[in-house]
Amino acid sequence: MEIMYTKIKDKMFDNPLVFDNIRRVLLGGYRHMFKQVLRAANFKEGETVLDIGCGTGVFSKLFKSGYTGVDAAQGFIEFARNKYPQHKFLVKTAQEIDFSDNSFDKIMLLNFIHFLKDEDAKELLKKCSVIAKDSVCIMEPLPSNRFWTKFFYSQNRGHNIKSLFQLKEEISESLEIVDVKVFRSGFYKLVIVKCVPK
Repeated sequence: MEIMYTKIKDKMFDNPLVFDNIRRVLLGGYRHMFKQVLRAANFKEGETVLDIGCGTGVFSKLFKSGYTGVDAAQGFIEFARNKYPQHKFLVKTAQEIDFSDNSFDKIMLLNFIHFLKDEDAKELLKKCSVIAKDSVCIMEPLPSNRFWTKFFYSQNRGHNIKSLFQLKEEISESLEIVDVKVFRSGFYKLVIVKCVPK
C-alpha cells in the first residue's frame, strides 16, 4: 500500500503544473519568498544569474534578462522553456554542473540542497564558490515541530533537511556566510543564506 501511495505521489509531483500549484499552496503563495530572495541577493541590472535546481522556472519571473535555470528533470525544463521563453534553461544534474570560473555574477540554490546527499551538496557548493563572481544565495527548509509542517516535509522528495547549524557548517566549508534570515512562508520554515566566495 505504501509503495503504491509513493508511486502515485511521485507521478503527481512529476507533473510541472501540479507541482507548481501544490508548492504555491504549501508556501502560502510565492510573494513572501520572492521578497526574501530579492532582499538577500540584491540583484542589479545587467547581472547574470544561475539558478541551480530551478524546477519549473518560477524564480525566473524575478529577472528581465541574464537568467539561466538548470534542473535534472527534463519535464520541468520543457515546461519552463515554454512558460518563460525569454530565459535560458538547461537539463543538468548537480553533478554535471561544469560552468567556467566566474561565469555568473550570482548563483541561486533555492530549496534544492536537501535533495542531495551530503557529499554531492559539498561538491556543488565548492563548484559554486568558483563559478560565482559576486555571491551565492541559498534557501532551505528548516526542521520544525509543527504538526502540519512535519507532515508536509515527510511528503517532500528531498529528505536531507538539516538544522541551521548543520547547514551553516556545510556551507562554510566552501563559502563565506554574510547574511542569514529565518522566515515562515505558509506551512514552511525557511532560511535564506547569502554567501560570497572565499
